[in-house]
Amino acid sequence: MSVAEFDEMVKACQENGVLFTVHQQRRWDKDYRIMKEVYDQVMVGDMYLIKSQLYGVNGNMHDWHIYPEMGGGMLYDWGVHLIDQMLDMVKSQVVSLYADVQNVINEKVDDYFKIIMKFKNGITAEIELGTYYLTPKRSWFIGGNRGSAIIDGFGGEGKIVRTAHLLENVPGKITMTAAGPTRSFEPPEPGLLREEALPEVNVSHRNYFEHFLRAYNGEEEIIVKPEQVRRVLRVMDAVRESAATGKAIAFEE
Repeated sequence: MSVAEFDEMVKACQENGVLFTVHQQRRWDKDYRIMKEVYDQVMVGDMYLIKSQLYGVNGNMHDWHIYPEMGGGMLYDWGVHLIDQMLDMVKSQVVSLYADVQNVINEKVDDYFKIIMKFKNGITAEIELGTYYLTPKRSWFIGGNRGSAIIDGFGGEGKIVRTAHLLENVPGKITMTAAGPTRSFEPPEPGLLREEALPEVNVSHRNYFEHFLRAYNGEEEIIVKPEQVRRVLRVMDAVRESAATGKAIAFEE
């Protein structure tokens, strides 16, 4: 539940020759792996923004989730996975972080958070979770200078959208819309936007356990490494600090 406890566990494992890893099975989520493929293959060009959102309708916590001393709350429950996904995707240092953590309908544990991380490579990552949104949703967005990639749902349904040409520097043409007159946000002209299919992936949570068995037998290196787990815990500490102070903080790797 903390970096200090983690260090104690790793030390004990090293002293006794025990393989140490953490159940970050959501690195094998289909929606995540599709977006990681988009990122790795630079399919939308130079990227500036990655958004990961998860909204629920239940609101109330259950079982151990309601006890702070047992690791309750959404930051420990889903946050640890969503942060791990983002750090696994963006291979760059985190330089700053801002977070908002709230107790919306649960008095003792968090049920909403928003985390904004700035990476050294220029990418901004936004992670948002709310258990009481009342509009269930799992979505991804990656914005680049050659298109946008969008996913709606854990099944990986989505698309890549590109534009036929950029906005030209021509005398302003005013278009009347429901929001009033505008020059920049009028509906796109026919044919301006084109859609492409997202890459296909073949992945399952079973792959995590198959990999772990091979690593346990010494056939391959463990994927979810202790130093990666420690990094996620450090980010979670920074999230709590930012949320408590209401300020963005510098993050040193």
